[in-house]
Amino acid sequence: SRTGAAMGEINPNDVLAATLREEINGEHSLEITTTQVLDKGARLLHQYGRGVWREFAVVGVDAEHASGNSPIGTYYCPWSIQEDLSGVTVSVMPGTQTPVMASVALQSLLSSQERWTRGTVTNTATGGASMYDRSAWEALSTLVDVWGGEVDVTIGVSTITGVITRSVDLYSQQGN
Repeated sequence: SRTGAAMGEINPNDVLAATLREEINGEHSLEITTTQVLDKGARLLHQYGRGVWREFAVVGVDAEHASGNSPIGTYYCPWSIQEDLSGVTVSVMPGTQTPVMASVALQSLLSSQERWTRGTVTNTATGGASMYDRSAWEALSTLVDVWGGEVDVTIGVSTITGVITRSVDLYSQQGN
């Protein structure tokens, strides 16, 4: 659910197609075609083979009916952090007086909302930028432009209760 509570699983037999897109500091989205009806605002969790969870928010649907009136919907689902932080306005200016480390800037831009916390930060760059009257999502983009690094998220999941933690990570670099 939007609150993170577990609602059930999509039966793999009901998934007709799925396309996952992930770009470093760019688009992270899932487009899924299924016979199960998904509500706008619902969250989809996907676990990668290495145990990493990704959370996506259902924001758009193109529904049609196949023969026999079985519903088929194609759902567009961006990374949940994008949906969550786009609706939060921040008015912070980390490091504009005295340069601050990337971890301080990340903490500052996340301080105006409750769903996401600062996670792992290996980026030790210092800098400063105005993030005044922007969405937290736009401010995160500014942070990456000024301090550098690569954004990722860590989603903690309980199979009983659903999502239990959401954190934003900022790495100097991931992988090779």
